[in-house]
Amino acid sequence: MSDQLGRTTIVACSMVVRPGERSVLWVLDARVGMPELWGVPAERFAAIDIRLRSVA
Repeated sequence: MSDQLGRTTIVACSMVVRPGERSVLWVLDARVGMPELWGVPAERFAAIDIRLRSVA
């Protein structure tokens, strides 16, 4: 379930940003030094993000 929640969070946040812009949630996590964005491993985040960009 947490995997699905992580994916859903990435998809939802990616839908509301402009092209070339990063979600404030990801920027905030990176600024405070979170090792994983919203608990999602970096590799998983990158894979989802790449797939979303290829579909858009």
